[in-house]
Amino acid sequence: MNNYTDPGFPENSAHYRAGRKAREEGAPYTSCPFGIARLFERCLWCAGFNDRDMELNA
Repeated sequence: MNNYTDPGFPENSAHYRAGRKAREEGAPYTSCPFGIARLFERCLWCAGFNDRDMELNA
């Protein structure tokens, strides 16, 4: 199951936004709450984290 509001834009998912928020709050990359069993959600979370990290370090 995914939490997309629009399947064409994964940036709209709750998991992606949670990853961005975690990076903004200074959480480490290893704090991702999703394990390998929930790979889809983990990828969204990590993408949000990484995108925000690139914005902050640009």
